[in-house]
Amino acid sequence: MKTARLKAAAVDLDGVLVADTFSPVIKLMVESRGGTYDREIESHVFSQNRQDAARYLIGRLGVKASES
Repeated sequence: MKTARLKAAAVDLDGVLVADTFSPVIKLMVESRGGTYDREIESHVFSQNRQDAARYLIGRLGVKASES
């Protein structure tokens, strides 16, 4: 009988394995500018390109800032 060998493995580091580092920083930034951190912010910021996320936050928080 031939023994199979594992050639590669992957670990999904999203979720409980790694402490969330982005949410607390974004929450602090939003709340320090008078906004409310909610599910809508997460859906428009996480897994989005930087310009789209920045454009959304600038509009949502009504701040003067550059998208870049």
